[in-house]
Amino acid sequence: MAIPRKGTRKISIDGKAYRWFAQVDSDYFTKSFIIESIDDDRYCVTGGFEYQHDLVISPCIIEQAVQQAIEGGWEPGVSQVKKFIIDITKIAI
Repeated sequence: MAIPRKGTRKISIDGKAYRWFAQVDSDYFTKSFIIESIDDDRYCVTGGFEYQHDLVISPCIIEQAVQQAIEGGWEPGVSQVKKFIIDITKIAI
């Protein structure tokens, strides 16, 4: 399922283009993000952090999330897993 294009940002990692979106969840306890390949939006990566006022989900964090997902077996456009949850503890903030 594709994420809406409005409000998303683009990032290129290792020559591949991705679209991502970050938000504060409605419970105000977490900040989450969704990443998908621009070429094939059927499969996405999701993640989140415990809410911290000064935490900004930046392109650097998104790049680390994509790299971790790929290392874990995510293949945009090929992977049969529709959502690949990354290990937030391994992301350098």
